[in-house]
Amino acid sequence: MLNGILNVVKPAGLTSSDVVVRVRRLCNGERTGHMGTLDPGACGVLVVGVGKSSRLFDYMLNKNKEYIARFRFGKTTDTLDSYGKVTEESSVLPKREEVLAALPALTGEIEQVPPQYSALKIGGRKACDMARRGEAVEIPTRKVTVSEFLLVEQTEEDEFLFRIRCSSGTYIRSLCRDLASALGTVGYMSALIRTQAGAFRVEEGVTLEALQDYGVAHFLIPPEVILADMQVFEVPETFYDRLRNGVSYATERVGSFAVYCRGELFGIGEASEGKLKIKTFLKDD
Repeated sequence: MLNGILNVVKPAGLTSSDVVVRVRRLCNGERTGHMGTLDPGACGVLVVGVGKSSRLFDYMLNKNKEYIARFRFGKTTDTLDSYGKVTEESSVLPKREEVLAALPALTGEIEQVPPQYSALKIGGRKACDMARRGEAVEIPTRKVTVSEFLLVEQTEEDEFLFRIRCSSGTYIRSLCRDLASALGTVGYMSALIRTQAGAFRVEEGVTLEALQDYGVAHFLIPPEVILADMQVFEVPETFYDRLRNGVSYATERVGSFAVYCRGELFGIGEASEGKLKIKTFLKDD
């Protein structure tokens, strides 16, 4: 039974779900799931859980991300990327110095409105589905953290390349829209690469072709490696069977732990009010 994490390099043109379906086929139907959507037009790191490690979604989702993004000014689209329809144009093209001066206001903790064309759910429905049907989409602002927003280079008169490090839930397309607005123009994201998600970097990733040629098992990262940064809780060997049956373990410790017994990883546990209970089981049957 396969169990672990894959650092997949998603190609542009596939949805995150497309990648998951292809990986699942290579795993003979084993449970799989991605841990953080990447836009269809974007490429780069897509973390995919296989087997019981797919339960690490909540743990992985909150990890910081890093991107290389290209923004084009003077036009914008309904999707805020190069795949949408042009909805507005402007003759104002910002200078390099103006771009540099505008970046600090979009760095740190900021308020952001996600794009209408996004997988964000509004009243149980995807915003992108509502937008495609022509329905009015009111998306509330959210707080996100942009820890680094650096201008790498100006590639064309109307185009700039940026490196962005940010919290989970940050929309790079929205950053482009807001930067353009601050510069008195409009813009859209013309290209995006996710270079890092948590500890996973794009240069260490695996392509779908390599997974096909060498097999998923060759590239699986064990859950023990993924949870190496967590505090460890060693449950006594005599409690092994009760732990397998979901029985809580009495303890005065408090917090989140990678729970082990007899040297085997059982999963992620939460300790509070005198008890340790495993919330995310990862142990193979």
